[in-house]
Amino acid sequence: MLKMKYRKKRGYDRVLFSFLSHLVLAVLSGICLIPFWLVISGSVSDQQSIQLNGYQLIPRQFSLDAYRMLFKIPEELIRAYGVTILVTAAGTGLGLLVTSMASYVLANKDFRYRFQVSFFFYFTSSSTSLTLAITCQGPIAITFSSLSQFAFLYIRS
Repeated sequence: MLKMKYRKKRGYDRVLFSFLSHLVLAVLSGICLIPFWLVISGSVSDQQSIQLNGYQLIPRQFSLDAYRMLFKIPEELIRAYGVTILVTAAGTGLGLLVTSMASYVLANKDFRYRFQVSFFFYFTSSSTSLTLAITCQGPIAITFSSLSQFAFLYIRS
């Protein structure tokens, strides 16, 4: 005997909610992709066009000069990737080492400053942490960062 799967009809409110949810996520995804597109567009734009008009989503003058210059000396590119990989590996290893040692100490219930140290680790790694980077040359840029958003305030000096 053939079993038929019956699909429950969804109400108008569910269909509308689903449509709006997908629309909002599509728009937010598009907004997240804009910076990547701007980098790609800037990499294939002419340098004089960028100096005159700034970075644009669609380049006015197409040029591959940046890639020609990049691959003209491949040793520098390989060295730059080597430095990037070394710094990333060292930072990850050092962070893992410090976190592991701290978690070992914090697991001991007899440690006197257990709550203060654990609060320090929690506060510095939470998503609402505050990072101030102040540059005193030209406009002062104060950067507030969190895991999902960046806000830049430019104060003219």
